[in-house]
Amino acid sequence: MRCAFIFGQLLLFILLLEIPAMGDTTHGRLPRGAQFLGIARSDGSDPPFDQHLKTEIDKLVPQLRQLNSEATILIEAFYPEKKGKNRDLQIKMAFSLAEQVHQYLKTKHSLDHDFFVAIWDDSEDKTKYPKIRITTYPRDYFEN
Repeated sequence: MRCAFIFGQLLLFILLLEIPAMGDTTHGRLPRGAQFLGIARSDGSDPPFDQHLKTEIDKLVPQLRQLNSEATILIEAFYPEKKGKNRDLQIKMAFSLAEQVHQYLKTKHSLDHDFFVAIWDDSEDKTKYPKIRITTYPRDYFEN
């Protein structure tokens, strides 16, 4: 189980290196078969997984339900820099937020897809609040 998790994270790292930087309006060029579904923003940063973020994620669920069973869902979390908090903590908070969203989609909405979670370093955005970006990829994208 741990090996599968590590292997998945390695594949995700490679994926993130291959994806061009995604702007806030165009979301970059995605590979064939991939689809950008949306961004959900938090209303605050303590805790980042607040009711506002859950409501925003709930709005994306109808799109997620329309995906075929072969689609892989990539959940990327952005956690803004805070004064007095180091970069390592920012990364841990972002990864934890992505994992919370993953568990929320699996348990509350019973989505049975393959998920990957990652952090999203959006250095261009100076927002004060955490956010989530959800994109789907065809399963064979991760097999190559």
